[in-house]
Amino acid sequence: MVFPLIPNRSSSELVIDLSFLKKFSWIILQEPLVDSPLAITKITARPLEKGRKGRWKMQWFQRTSINFIVICVVVGVLTSALYAKPPSDRCILIKVQVADRNDVATLANIGLDIWEYREGGLIIRVTDDERNQVKESGFAVETITEDVYEYTEKIRKEQFSMFAEITSAKYHSYDEVITELIALEESGVARTYIIGSTHEGRNIWAVKISDNPSDAEDEPGAIFLGCHHAREWISVEVPLYIAQYLADNYKTDAEVKHLVDNCEIWVVPVVNPDGYEYSRTVDRMWRKKQKR
Repeated sequence: MVFPLIPNRSSSELVIDLSFLKKFSWIILQEPLVDSPLAITKITARPLEKGRKGRWKMQWFQRTSINFIVICVVVGVLTSALYAKPPSDRCILIKVQVADRNDVATLANIGLDIWEYREGGLIIRVTDDERNQVKESGFAVETITEDVYEYTEKIRKEQFSMFAEITSAKYHSYDEVITELIALEESGVARTYIIGSTHEGRNIWAVKISDNPSDAEDEPGAIFLGCHHAREWISVEVPLYIAQYLADNYKTDAEVKHLVDNCEIWVVPVVNPDGYEYSRTVDRMWRKKQKR
């Protein structure tokens, strides 16, 4: 709920106009606990309703309002701390090339802050001394930024800005998804199926991943579905990535091989292809399917 705020010109108090409430005429906020001319900490009020019942309601309203204000202040402080600039000795972001799990284990044992794996390397936040330690251990190091704060702040602003660019070019189209699924069959552990069609005539494609994808075996099964809601484009990419990861790593990763050999895994990246394409070409915020 949004309350109309009326500054009191004669003092540092702030008046909140609650005349629209039948139970109260006005409320004055005073005695700020923090250094701000409009800070709110104590509430006094004059109820229209008189008597014991009216006083009880006013006391309840005062306690509830104070609790709400305290929560807002705490959230504000925590948010400011979250985005505060870290100490300068912990602000370097690097990419370290790794060849196998032994390299990863070596870096982990150093106690580094590993963020993610990307294109053959680990993204790690380090101090200047830690960067030198990684180099001395024989790893190839690429410095992404010398100031993690500025780097992450830029990304955060881009992601949360109402003007951030969201383009369909960053995501697979319906036709591209089909191409990717068919390509998985070359791995030998994937087979594509058409499990239905839509109102506008698009097929709903699925891929089965198993050591014998053409056979029905008595094995545990799992299914990953994407794009129930048309505008949630990332929900297409996640199941598609899962399918690609399992197929691509079957021959080289023992854990993946064990999973594929002992399970039947179904992936349907686009459950709602009509709505998905409509959100890509007509209305970005379209959420549903195309109705009959």
